[in-house]
Amino acid sequence: MPALTGLTDAIAKLAPWDLAESWDQVGLQIDSRRSMVSKLFVALDLNQQILEEGLKHQVDGFLVHHPLIFKPLQRLSYRNETEKLVIALLEHDLFLIAAHTNVDKAKHGLNQYLAEKLSLENIKPLAVVENYTYKVIVFSPETHLEKIRDAMSQAGAGLIGDYQKCSFESSGSGAFESSKSAHPFIGTPGIFERVPEIRLEMMVEKNSLSRVIQAIYQNHPYEEPVFDIYPLVNSSVHGLGRIGDLKFAATFEEFGRLVKKELCCEHIQVAGDLSRPIKKVALCSGSGRELLNQAIKQQADLYLTGELNYHDFIAARENGLAVIAAGHGGTEHCFVDLMADYLNWYFKSEKKFEVIKGKSQAEPYLTL
Repeated sequence: MPALTGLTDAIAKLAPWDLAESWDQVGLQIDSRRSMVSKLFVALDLNQQILEEGLKHQVDGFLVHHPLIFKPLQRLSYRNETEKLVIALLEHDLFLIAAHTNVDKAKHGLNQYLAEKLSLENIKPLAVVENYTYKVIVFSPETHLEKIRDAMSQAGAGLIGDYQKCSFESSGSGAFESSKSAHPFIGTPGIFERVPEIRLEMMVEKNSLSRVIQAIYQNHPYEEPVFDIYPLVNSSVHGLGRIGDLKFAATFEEFGRLVKKELCCEHIQVAGDLSRPIKKVALCSGSGRELLNQAIKQQADLYLTGELNYHDFIAARENGLAVIAAGHGGTEHCFVDLMADYLNWYFKSEKKFEVIKGKSQAEPYLTL
């Protein structure tokens, strides 16, 4: 079974924690004395029903999309639902992890999953986020090059799309003179040396940078390893929302029925001509009204999100954009399938690890 730290690291490889919005509260919200995880419960939110369901399954902890704790707690009592749930988790020694806007933005995160589920292709972020990538350049004797490359890779360097250990190397000479109190791996103290070295370059995302630096220190033969770190301005692979082309011909009404079927929505709000053909679709899970203008600017035929207000529907109509508001939960409950499938794949070699899916949580209101 994986360690709790291994679980949070696995989530970070799918959706780096640094991707989260500044106001968001992601990561390990409540710790546990349990160092290993055999049963994990995945749900959209943590509430009393989900807690009781998890207790029946004797889980070690919970992974949820919406953080339980958004603001610092001034006290722990039984005054409100949040405090009651925190106390219950502590009493049962259960951990709680929240993966929210980092999963929304991630290259293979919730919005990508949603776009693929709704049969889109040529999918791109609707709004690209700031890049968090660096290039790390380290200089090594040839004898230790592969050891250093492997260590950096295991720490998270060299990941580009579906490729790993991506790197560039070139040969050159390193020059130095060590003091008489030093213990150089190559050369003699007090004598100027010139030695052959390999320059190794690898890309690293921000959330892995400290681990990669530590890996260099632990595996480099020199007393003082030499390495450079450069921030990159390449286009990010992560972003808010998605935009793509529908794989088949469909009218607005037909696509709306597909949304209801695939997202298990009993009701959706729509605005626009139901007979118009739909090809280019933009979407954003949850509350995505701030991306409505991006959908208009990128000439989407339709914009799908969880929630829109009165004026958003009017703005969409005036700009010739068809819109669907399928509910906050309706566009986000596939978080459970996404994370369960990913973690089952990631820990497929672990014999004693089980992911339990929370039942689909309905919107917290009724439509009469």
